Amino acid sequence: MNQSAGVAQNVRRYSSDDKDVPDFGPDRNWKGIAISLLVIMVILSLIGLAIVLLSKNDGAKSLGTQLTLDDLFQREFQVHDPDAKWINDEEIIFRSWDGDVFKANTQSNETDLLLKNTTFATFKASKFAVSPDLNFVLLGYDVKQVYRYSFLASYLIYNLHTREVQELNPPEVSDSVLQFASWGVRDQQLVYVFENNIYYQTDVKSSSWRLTSSGQEGVVFNGIADWLYEEEVLHSQVAHWWSPDGSRLAYLNLNDTLVPNMLLPRFTGTLYPRGQLYPYPKVGQVNPTVKLYVVTLDGGSQTTELRPPNSFEKSDYYITMVKW
Repeated sequence: MNQSAGVAQNVRRYSSDDKDVPDFGPDRNWKGIAISLLVIMVILSLIGLAIVLLSKNDGAKSLGTQLTLDDLFQREFQVHDPDAKWINDEEIIFRSWDGDVFKANTQSNETDLLLKNTTFATFKASKFAVSPDLNFVLLGYDVKQVYRYSFLASYLIYNLHTREVQELNPPEVSDSVLQFASWGVRDQQLVYVFENNIYYQTDVKSSSWRLTSSGQEGVVFNGIADWLYEEEVLHSQVAHWWSPDGSRLAYLNLNDTLVPNMLLPRFTGTLYPRGQLYPYPKVGQVNPTVKLYVVTLDGGSQTTELRPPNSFEKSDYYITMVKW
């Protein structure tokens, strides 16, 4: 027994003095650890579920609807231009997605149908303009683009009440292709440009008369812009401006006689490309000369040139804006 007691004392003394014996200390918080692991698992599960659901939605959208070149010509890939125009302080005319032309009152929110899309289809028209008195529509068809803003087209005058149709042509030409055509600011005034000259009609039934005679194809432009003024100055093909009462018309006369020409290749599907010449002034070259005229429209067709200040007489200049 004494020997056993001595061993026990040695064991107790070893256990209290030896620092290599591990000390397990107090019991760990196993419940808290379990809850933390559970929360982490729930969060990971929710993230995984979201990824699965989103991938399913993307798959459902793309299933059988891969983008093709033909899709780019579908309606959902097109930008709708309502071609909206104010006709007075409260009313506006616009074209809907379906191609119908409406008149809308911004005060009463009332909308009236003026022209159905079937009329455009019947005459293969793509351009339209409603007369100020709301009785006629100018329809442009066989439209061919020239530059960014300018185009050629043939025109019909369509009666909204009787549905009668008549061609818009200069007196000396039938089946003409016009460079521009539009209504004036009152009733049924019409102005159009043919072979770089301006023509005017007081109404749809009257004969038109020529306001200018200096127009030359590709050289002298009246009432419309040449390439330089269309692209760099006015940002429009229109180079004429109505007075508020419609009694006078201001217009530009652009002369490109001394402007060097640029050859623009045109690839038309033939074996060799065709070339188109147009006046293109480069740095240091001659710009088109420009003059501003005003013509009276209430009889007489009196034309007056509005000259620039004397300080501009001996230097090149542009006319960048005209406003009544």
